[in-house]
Amino acid sequence: MKPGTRRTQVRKTALPAIVRALQSDTVPVKRAAVVALSEAGDASTVPILLALMFSGGELAADARTSLEAMDGEAVDLALINVMQTTEDSGQRRTLIDILNNRRALSAIPAFLAEVRGDDKSVRRNAMTALGRLAGPDHVADMIQGLWKTEGGDRDHAERAITGVCQRIADCNDQAGPVMAVYVDSDDSQKNGLLPLLGRIGSSDALKPIRTALTD
Repeated sequence: MKPGTRRTQVRKTALPAIVRALQSDTVPVKRAAVVALSEAGDASTVPILLALMFSGGELAADARTSLEAMDGEAVDLALINVMQTTEDSGQRRTLIDILNNRRALSAIPAFLAEVRGDDKSVRRNAMTALGRLAGPDHVADMIQGLWKTEGGDRDHAERAITGVCQRIADCNDQAGPVMAVYVDSDDSQKNGLLPLLGRIGSSDALKPIRTALTD
């Protein structure tokens, strides 16, 4: 039997009993049920675990661990939906981190929307997640978020974008996604991209830096 099939069978048979155990007044029983959801939980149990996590009670850490461990695209989508609808910045940051730890590639469009948003604390978490999950095709949108940063947040954003570019297998192509933005930028933006190109460090990335130094 394939592992996925076995987990589905466990979920179908055990989940109703686990959900009932969550109503227990006995903390060890309730904790055991929360932990069991890491294997047996599905999208229907996401609201329960989120409520426990955001309550800040003694089961909050266990609830977060289960949210990060539950499998399934439907779980990712449920978490993304809450992230996009809550107005609480702290909750959005936490949900971004959970989706990042789940390596939820389906959350990339939502993260890109956050880096273009006005909440700089949420932007930072989203940029961290994109630095881990995004691909070269997402760099142009990440740079739109870069323009909204300054100081330490600018450094953090540059590091995230550099991480994406440096995962390109051919080192000669690593600057390509940034250079595609650079060539269509005005002079001010080009100057703003030079530190990022310097971090990438490939031969193509260094050409505009040399040009700027000689002008």
